Amino acid sequence: MLTLENVKAGYGNIEVLHGISLRVREGEIATVIGANGAGKTTLLSAISGLIPLRSGEIRFKGKSLTGVRADEIVRRGLCHIPEGRRIFSKLTVRENFELGAYRARDKKKVAKTFESLLDFFPILRERLAQPSGLLSGGEQQMLAIARGLMSIPEMILLDEPSLGLAPKVVSDIFKHLVAINQSGTTLLLVEQNAMLALETAQDAYVLETGSVLMKGKSSELLNSDLVRKAYLGE
Repeated sequence: MLTLENVKAGYGNIEVLHGISLRVREGEIATVIGANGAGKTTLLSAISGLIPLRSGEIRFKGKSLTGVRADEIVRRGLCHIPEGRRIFSKLTVRENFELGAYRARDKKKVAKTFESLLDFFPILRERLAQPSGLLSGGEQQMLAIARGLMSIPEMILLDEPSLGLAPKVVSDIFKHLVAINQSGTTLLLVEQNAMLALETAQDAYVLETGSVLMKGKSSELLNSDLVRKAYLGE
């Protein structure tokens, strides 16, 4: 579904990604792990069109994303849920939902998606009229995911969904992510909790200073001495 070939990208004069190649198969959860500063967030920003490529190629469903505007990438079915949730805190929960669907054309499908997401995240149904900034951290992460799903994507790029959350809340969020994947949405997950990410995903990439250090089945990387020592604290 998603293919990157020798992608280089960065900010100003600084190159952060030094020739990244990866593939995400339709229907799977793939994960990218690595230390802070490895380039994980930059990678997702490059895929979603938030920063331009310096070279290389990104293809989604067989079509190039090079030079495509971020909003058009969303319309093509690829949604980016950023690190730190970045909900519109002064707007209500309902208004955040509505903004997630701003490019959607099928109003009936949007209405059906809205109701299904409220069933999926029932706590948000109780909070629809509240300013989003009053939600707990876990509720804000649920809202960020739901807002992304309102665009009815085929694939989600998800950046650090466990950041700043209590372990019980993280467990609940990841259960939701697995359920979202099982409903047919492909996920590319960037996650600081390497153990949880590898246990959740099917395929994995280890990023180090802007390059792919290792790649393979998540189960294989879980058993790698290098990964266990460097990223799992063993």
